[in-house]
Amino acid sequence: TNEPFENVWLGNRFENNDHLTVTSVEILWDIYENAHDFVTIDILDNEGNVLVSSQPFRTYHDSLMTIDVPNLSIDGDFYAMVHWQDNPISTDALVIDITEDVPNTAYIMYPGEEPILLSDFLGSPNGSFFVRVNTLVENPERENREVISYNIYRGLAENIDEADTWP
Repeated sequence: TNEPFENVWLGNRFENNDHLTVTSVEILWDIYENAHDFVTIDILDNEGNVLVSSQPFRTYHDSLMTIDVPNLSIDGDFYAMVHWQDNPISTDALVIDITEDVPNTAYIMYPGEEPILLSDFLGSPNGSFFVRVNTLVENPERENREVISYNIYRGLAENIDEADTWP
């Protein structure tokens, strides 16, 4: 989670060799109740630049949330991260998996810096947050009963950085 008034991102790096569309992000909050406050989900490129953000939403302990993001087609590796900005109290914490064979995909990032592996930053075991992206990948051999969903937003491509304001 965050420290009071900290501007920080926590999330996972996702390896990607396809052309895919990110539609939403699932996050699991830990059982320990801290303050409930507002955060966003940000999708970042390989260098840690924010591509799109969700609308602000309120954290809640011991819960699984699916948060819509403006649909973003992406090639290459990317990050999905929870962004805390100036929350006055430490909010509900993300669940992290540090079991033996878990991939080391948990990252932390501060403004103006590149994402850093959380295990390197804290000197802790390898880990992966319970942060999962929901994506669509073009598949010409579609199977029956596949779930296909889109979130539709309307705006100009040159204003993608303001997608959270699009109708």
